Amino acid sequence: MSDPATLSATFLDAFNRRDLDLLEAMVAPSVDYLRSLGEPLTTPAQVRARYAEDFELMPDSRAEVTAVIAQNETDVAFEILFHVVGRTVTGGVHHRWVDGKMTRYRAWTDPIR
Repeated sequence: MSDPATLSATFLDAFNRRDLDLLEAMVAPSVDYLRSLGEPLTTPAQVRARYAEDFELMPDSRAEVTAVIAQNETDVAFEILFHVVGRTVTGGVHHRWVDGKMTRYRAWTDPIR
């Protein structure tokens, strides 16, 4: 089984490649998913739908990890750069992984100006 940072890197790579199938497959059947200014999501299908909408609205968006801040056997927290609509915003992300599936997601970013 991969460590949390490796799983998160795979998840972000899937995001950057627009791989909705892999994004959905990496999410646990019951997930606690919340990002700034977003509605809570609780299922893989909801997460997939959210990313599908994101990709439609922001086709040039990309995420880039700049530093892993903390990691234990299930959780990882990292700093991120999010490139969207010709701008770059900074943020923080927390993922929890259980048996190779994401069970918790939190993301915060600076406002897009």
